[in-house]
Amino acid sequence: YTAPLRPTETLCYEKLEGSYRYEVCIGDGGNSTQTHLGSNPNVVYSLGSYAGSTGWGTGLVTVSFIGGEDEGCGDLKRQATASITCGDITEIIRVTEPSMCTYLLEMK
Repeated sequence: YTAPLRPTETLCYEKLEGSYRYEVCIGDGGNSTQTHLGSNPNVVYSLGSYAGSTGWGTGLVTVSFIGGEDEGCGDLKRQATASITCGDITEIIRVTEPSMCTYLLEMK
């Protein structure tokens, strides 16, 4: 197998999930967003800016995004974690919200 390697540039990936489009950009200066496609105009929420990563060169990389929008989150700010396992094509497989305003993007 080929383990994920740290990107030398910022790479972005998208996933449509119901009435939302998620985008994650991995690398220095990267960010993550959630766009509500059912509103007019579409509303874009920041899920956070790149805050670091671990696991490069292994079978599992974890990328963290913090400091996103707080609208609708009470005292919380949106945040996201991208969990990337090795695969032939890098893509977002699934997006979940395990707790309020905290998102998990499963990638391969």
